[in-house]
Amino acid sequence: FSDPDLIHGPLEALFTVDEETGLTGANALQPGFLTGKTLINLDSEDEGKIYIGCAGGVKTSIEYTSQWENISSGAYYNLEISGLKGGHSGDDIEKGRGNAIKILTGFLSESMEHFTLRILNIEGGNLHNAIPREASAIVNIPEPEKSRFLQHADIYFERIQKELGENDPEFKLHVTDYQPNNSICLHSEMAKGMIEALHACPNGVIAMSEKIKELVETSLNIASIKRDKNNNFQIVISQRSSNDLAIKELVRNVKNLFEITGAKVEVGDGYPGWEPNLDSPILKIAQSTYESLFNRKPEVKAIHAGLECGLFLAKFPELDMISIGPTIRSPHSPDEKLEISTVDKTYQYLKEILVAVSKG
Repeated sequence: FSDPDLIHGPLEALFTVDEETGLTGANALQPGFLTGKTLINLDSEDEGKIYIGCAGGVKTSIEYTSQWENISSGAYYNLEISGLKGGHSGDDIEKGRGNAIKILTGFLSESMEHFTLRILNIEGGNLHNAIPREASAIVNIPEPEKSRFLQHADIYFERIQKELGENDPEFKLHVTDYQPNNSICLHSEMAKGMIEALHACPNGVIAMSEKIKELVETSLNIASIKRDKNNNFQIVISQRSSNDLAIKELVRNVKNLFEITGAKVEVGDGYPGWEPNLDSPILKIAQSTYESLFNRKPEVKAIHAGLECGLFLAKFPELDMISIGPTIRSPHSPDEKLEISTVDKTYQYLKEILVAVSKG
């Protein structure tokens, strides 16, 4: 600082690495590394907003060993869902956007009740922290049932389009003829178990916060389904919550659901959440300081995504924390932009908070 005499008492600066690729720097912190009891994180992206909480997360990996059987005849179709907005599975989960895998497995599950549907393949999604925008399946239908099946598909997806409305106006389903390389399909019982588990699995917002208005507390995102080099199906599900008990229960329920249908399930170590504390001393200082500097009240927020603060708190339970920062738009993308005028504003704000803290 240009005027260090204003700051009374020791300051510690903590720089971490690999925040975006696994929080490995924060995760490597050892006991005793920090001696302070108050931490101001500078990783938020909205000037004028003070963040006091974040979600923890767990990735669940599910594997179905493929089993195959022969098909004697029938019509083959490729079903492709596209045009969905997708988005971040934390920041955008409450916006009512469609999950392509959930939509597709809902249709397949319902179709299995009314038709002799056989499945050759299903895939969709990509990243574990993204709402899947696209998904596809290759199916077989007996010739006598194909016209009714196509009519059923039109009706089903028209209904989904109405449900999504303006949240996903570009949603589309393409149904095209398909020519298989061979006459095999997934074993009917194996396929039914996998599809029914995906259909039954909850998806989206599970619970809202009771402490902060309009904040998602707990959510689940069916992120991807792919075939590996052995032709087994690999499914990834991400669970988030700022409530440790809630996420543990959700993970356990998901694990039980898929294991009942014959899948192998592995639950990752995950990362901890940061439960909001509206009585935080540093929050009160930050609020009054911002109002004094800029003559308006800051917003107090929490985010339904992971921050290093969750790991800091897990390793140093006595920490009193807030997170602030200048305004950044489209972070972690080629369109990332920094609002330059908010940088000096954030600097002045940080300095005044430190002055206030050092004065006790």
